[in-house]
Amino acid sequence: MIHIEYGTYDLYPWIPQGCVYTAKVLADAGIPNEIVAFEGGHAMTQDQVQDRMVPFFQRYLSFQ
Repeated sequence: MIHIEYGTYDLYPWIPQGCVYTAKVLADAGIPNEIVAFEGGHAMTQDQVQDRMVPFFQRYLSFQ
């Protein structure tokens, strides 16, 4: 699973476009991915890291 996340107000306009394009290319190739758009800019907040990134990595990178 590949997780793609971007801010809808990113000051680099190619980043949201590139994220959406990349998610489509991955999906068309049968590669599982999830894409999340958040209201914000280029940087992520501590809440995003804690609430979304850490659980994602725990789910897919934990050894049990």
